[in-house]
Formats: sequence, C-alpha cells, structure tokens
Amino acid sequence: MQAQEGFWGLVQIGLTGTAEDAETVADICEYFKLGGDKAAFYKAELSDRVRTKTKRGRRV
Repeated sequence: MQAQEGFWGLVQIGLTGTAEDAETVADICEYFKLGGDKAAFYKAELSDRVRTKTKRGRRV
C-alpha cells in the first residue's frame, strides 16, 4: 500500500515538474510494466509532457 502511494506521488511530480521529471517517471512506469486504464492514462500524459517539453502549461 505504501509503495503504491509513493508511486502515485512520483506520477504527480512527473505531471507537474520539468519535462525531464516527466521522462524519468515515464521510464519508471515502463520499467515496471504497469497495466490498467489508470496507468495507461498517466503514462500517456507523461509521454505528452516529454514530447512538448512543457512545465505547468508553459514551454521550457
């Protein structure tokens, strides 16, 4: 349970931090081969942030 809570904390960092943060968290998701709709959604969001190099809605 604590590991899962910690993981979703990492996802939050990936979604709100730098594009590099998003890339790192996306790599972690890929490494653990997470499944399910929720994981797929967040992996797609992280990948989009990496591609657009955005931080909190702004270009960096």
